Amino acid sequence: MINLLYVLGVWGNGGIEKVITTYCNNLPQEKYKIEIFTLRKETSVFDVELERLGIPIFCPTKNIEGSFWQKNKIRQESFLAAALQKQYDIVHYHNSFGIVYLYLKELKKRNPNCKIVLHSHGDDAEAPYLILKRIYNNIAKRLYKDIPDFNVACSDNAGKWLFSNKIYNSNKYKTIINAFDIKAYCFDWAKRKEIHEELQISSVPVLGTIGRFCYQKNPEYILEILQGLDKVGFDFRFIWIGEGEMKQDIIQKASKAGLDGKIYFITSTDNVQGYLSSMDAFILPSRYEGLVLALIEALCAGLTSYVSEHITRELQLTDKIQYLPITSVDMWVQRILNDVRNGKIVYRKEGEIVKFRRYPESEIAKSKFNLKEMMENVERVYEVLLEQELFNG
Repeated sequence: MINLLYVLGVWGNGGIEKVITTYCNNLPQEKYKIEIFTLRKETSVFDVELERLGIPIFCPTKNIEGSFWQKNKIRQESFLAAALQKQYDIVHYHNSFGIVYLYLKELKKRNPNCKIVLHSHGDDAEAPYLILKRIYNNIAKRLYKDIPDFNVACSDNAGKWLFSNKIYNSNKYKTIINAFDIKAYCFDWAKRKEIHEELQISSVPVLGTIGRFCYQKNPEYILEILQGLDKVGFDFRFIWIGEGEMKQDIIQKASKAGLDGKIYFITSTDNVQGYLSSMDAFILPSRYEGLVLALIEALCAGLTSYVSEHITRELQLTDKIQYLPITSVDMWVQRILNDVRNGKIVYRKEGEIVKFRRYPESEIAKSKFNLKEMMENVERVYEVLLEQELFNG
């Protein structure tokens, strides 16, 4: 039995949690004993699945407070206490910032037999102190490049962000594209109708997004787009799914802008397919991303999607995705208005909507988002580490 510990900063409703849950569902239980450690635990739609699988989640009971370095010291101690309590064969750490190298350096010092996988899920630092974090990341990934036994990223950009050029081009690195059961997100007319009735939405275009209310997802920019659409008299509704530290501030600003009746703030949900089916277009003006799973879900639901040019082109799965700069709100507003007029946002008649929102099966089949391939790659990483072998390019 291989003892495997997954580690992440926050266990909630994000993409990393979805990836880990997918791993847990697909790794053979007779071969792997899996446990999860997180520095902060929130209510999650993935909790039920982990309970069904019998996989425990450990989390420090005390709140982490203090300065940036004080917090990181406490986080490091909490992580080490969890990682050293058992003789884990593999510790798979999901992170996107160079400070994690210090955590892994200490773990390797105290348990040199443990194999460490460092997994990058982002391609930039989170606010605040962006410049300082970027500088630190560039130093750490060169100084401590040999600490992890293997390095993984969800996209090429995420790999180049957290790992040095030497590691990125070595046999100690591999890009493993996140995958999941994408067919589960195809358009469903019945679910669309149910949600429209529940929210009392009539025949108007429904825009939407899914993501945390945080600097990375650029929620202020989304609000500016909605204000721009409202200013020109465009009648719409917006479904905003997610939680996060900026949510209450955005809700207050939306109310002040007179958008109360047009925006539906939805907490994290296990009915993602239904809400995507209820939308007619998807908006994602992120400042940076690793490999955003919500966008893949939106494209599988046949949604016209407007996304930041900072999002990797690896996600250009269909012709319904449009990349736009996040320097001109008016450009986003005009593009949406033009697409409504030109029939690229279809929202009125059932037959037209069902036809337009077909599941892009042929496009997905040609893409990299293959669940079987992802799991084969993940297992191979674990197997070769324990056999003292590595990928050959």
